[in-house]
Amino acid sequence: MENNFIEIYFNQEHSIQYNIWKATTKNATWQEMQKTMLFYSSALELYKPKFILVSEKKLLYAWIPENQEWIDQIIVPILLKLEIQKFAIVQNEDIFHAVAAEQLMSEANAKNLETRFFDNFEEAENWLISQKQFV
Repeated sequence: MENNFIEIYFNQEHSIQYNIWKATTKNATWQEMQKTMLFYSSALELYKPKFILVSEKKLLYAWIPENQEWIDQIIVPILLKLEIQKFAIVQNEDIFHAVAAEQLMSEANAKNLETRFFDNFEEAENWLISQKQFV
């Protein structure tokens, strides 16, 4: 599944949903990002993953606090309802974007997700796969 801003695919063997943000997010409006987050949530409902890997390497949209609050109130409860066990985020190299991701994951609902941040995709994927045997 994909739209202009995100590519989503599912690894059934490991129950991992991959969410790969695109550089086209640079010119996205908040309304487009909201629609994209709802698209993302529909993929969650479809795949019902146990693990999520988000790559923000190419994410260029700047999440402001109001955006983060909306995500925490609307999207994160879906993650919690599905009992997502691990949430791995491959961070953007830009410090502003990295801090925004960390702030989002410290919101009230998001604090209930076991989240870890990584510099590269392989480390994040290995963490999720290695954790699978313990859950």
